[in-house]
Amino acid sequence: MPDGSFYLLNMGPAGGYAVVGVGTGTPTTYAGTGTQFIYAGSRYVVALEVSGTYTHQSSIDLSFGQYEFTGTFVPEFFNPAKQSDVAGTFANGAGLPAMTVDPDGNLVIDSFLIAPCLITGTIRPHGGTRVYDAELNFQPSSQCSARSYKGIAILNGKSLGFLMKEGYFLHVTKL
Repeated sequence: MPDGSFYLLNMGPAGGYAVVGVGTGTPTTYAGTGTQFIYAGSRYVVALEVSGTYTHQSSIDLSFGQYEFTGTFVPEFFNPAKQSDVAGTFANGAGLPAMTVDPDGNLVIDSFLIAPCLITGTIRPHGGTRVYDAELNFQPSSQCSARSYKGIAILNGKSLGFLMKEGYFLHVTKL
């Protein structure tokens, strides 16, 4: 991201991990700190150092903890996100309607389809990139404590993924 923050989400059949952090770099190196949120079996959090190299608008190689990540530049990242692309109804993993987003970017996630509580929030374009700024607010109930998460969302076709700085992530599909 332009402010030096980064988000990385890797999911596999047995779970996955998310790494969120902030760092600085020269035109070819990157160093920073991050937090690793692991979702395989039980969930746990690990603070870690992140380092690597990158070539502007070409490739990136990062090392963090026991993992390594290699990525390539996707030119579509610089196609501006459009609010109208995320307005509508989204389904959870079971294909049931679970989230609605109005034309202004206000969202509501139906309770019990994704989480055991009502979630409200916003999703709005993040400047001139394909990324959206996102906020999710868990409403207090007998099964949920009030909490808020801020981060990003990325729309890839009909697939919308949220990754929050606190490690919470969510995936829905546009109907």
